[in-house]
Amino acid sequence: MGHTQIVKIRKPLLFVMLLNTFDEEAEAILATEIVAMVRMYLKPRLIFDRCLDFLIRQRFQVPSPRTLTDMVRAGSQGRKEELVTVMESHLTEHARHLSSAYGLPS
Repeated sequence: MGHTQIVKIRKPLLFVMLLNTFDEEAEAILATEIVAMVRMYLKPRLIFDRCLDFLIRQRFQVPSPRTLTDMVRAGSQGRKEELVTVMESHLTEHARHLSSAYGLPS
């Protein structure tokens, strides 16, 4: 089956299977779930699997693995940046000096 044939039957197939399309709203809902899972320090593979379970449970069309991986990566990166900001705000000048002396990022 060619790509154009798949595109033509996608919407009717989703309708027959009673699935919702993976649109911006679904992406926002899933991103919120990913942030919650990242905050619980789950491993990326487990987050990926739980995303699939969530989408299936909520009857959403499952996007490509690349899309899910990018969303998990973005959620993890956002949490990392948040933690770095918190650490920088609580780091004393003496601790900053010590970390730079040992070549650690500050």
